[in-house]
Amino acid sequence: MCHPNATHPVIECSQISKVYRTSYTVLRKRGVRALHNLSFSVSRGNIVGLIGPNGAGKSTLLGIAAGLIRPTSGHMRVCGHSPRSIVAKRELGYMPESPHFLSLYSASGILRYHASLRGMGRREAYDEAAELLGELDLTDVADRPSYAMSHGMRQRLALGVALVGNPSLLILDEPSNGLDPVGIVRLRQLLTKLAEDGKTILVSSHRLGELEKLTSQYIFLHRGRRIDIQHSVLARETIQLRIGLLRQASINAHALSDRFPGCRITDDELTIRVKCVGEVPPIVRALANEGIAITSVTTAVDSLEDVFVRVCEEGGDS
Repeated sequence: MCHPNATHPVIECSQISKVYRTSYTVLRKRGVRALHNLSFSVSRGNIVGLIGPNGAGKSTLLGIAAGLIRPTSGHMRVCGHSPRSIVAKRELGYMPESPHFLSLYSASGILRYHASLRGMGRREAYDEAAELLGELDLTDVADRPSYAMSHGMRQRLALGVALVGNPSLLILDEPSNGLDPVGIVRLRQLLTKLAEDGKTILVSSHRLGELEKLTSQYIFLHRGRRIDIQHSVLARETIQLRIGLLRQASINAHALSDRFPGCRITDDELTIRVKCVGEVPPIVRALANEGIAITSVTTAVDSLEDVFVRVCEEGGDS
């Protein structure tokens, strides 16, 4: 079982690096580095979002945590044990980005099979499958073979497989792929409930808006390296000031760029980054006094997507 102390990390990652080598890279005496000296920890009962562009190393990291991939160097502990140990595997449920099932097996049969792998008896496996089918809204297709299921149904079934045996830790790679809007809302509700019940969830997703609704804890990856979370959180504390402009307004774009470094100017909008709303009135007043025709003024805190894009554009420097 995972350590009962809620302050004890469920996942401990220390200086993990992963280099993939092929016959081509061996001949050239180098490999493809997917992760570089990655360290972090995840506490019990938390949902942590794993964020990064394609090729950042997210799936590799999740594969190491699930015990499917060996790191080149460094070490990881899941519930205090090696991810490849039987003890750790009993405590975690893993959902890959692209799950595959035997095409003729039914949803119920797949869940019962995985329940039996968990050591459950026949009756217990049937009960476990029925409960999960109901929880994931798959009861109506319980006897349908997997090849006849929609992509969204297979995604929900893959989540059900991860939940078999009531694991303490869930590792989810793009769980909302293929889900319709209703399915995404239900997934969010389910994951929130699981976290409230004390489960730990490490989830990778490109749906950053959905991650924002699930958690405020993130691990940013860029080119195999971790971007400091505090750097990203602080980046979100700035405010976007959006000033609508009359299209015919006379604007000295060069002068504005000098006065407000990083501002964006279009035909009908000026966007300036400010640290607090107290900076807004003087800026608007000064622009109006200069004769710039202003049609609207709005402010917005950066979304997670805004931060993600900016961090990637900055090259992941922390």
